[in-house]
Amino acid sequence: MECPSLGAGGATAPPALGVSVASLHAAFATVPDPRRAQGRRYALPALLTLAVAAILANHLTEQAIAEWGADQSRAVEQARGFPEGITPH
Repeated sequence: MECPSLGAGGATAPPALGVSVASLHAAFATVPDPRRAQGRRYALPALLTLAVAAILANHLTEQAIAEWGADQSRAVEQARGFPEGITPH
């Protein structure tokens, strides 16, 4: 039986998702932040955007996500919502 998304040979790649960092960040901006004001060093949308991007890059543990975020350029992290370009570590 042929799978419509894979074609006859099953070798075609699935279509790429067309999600921008800005749209992901905007979607996460609608999520209520359950943290106390004292615990809000980083904005929740920035943290969630970083986590999703890292997980999509196959960095699955908290440490791996933090290390991956620290390895990104300042400009990339600013685009994700970290104003100083510095991520949690």
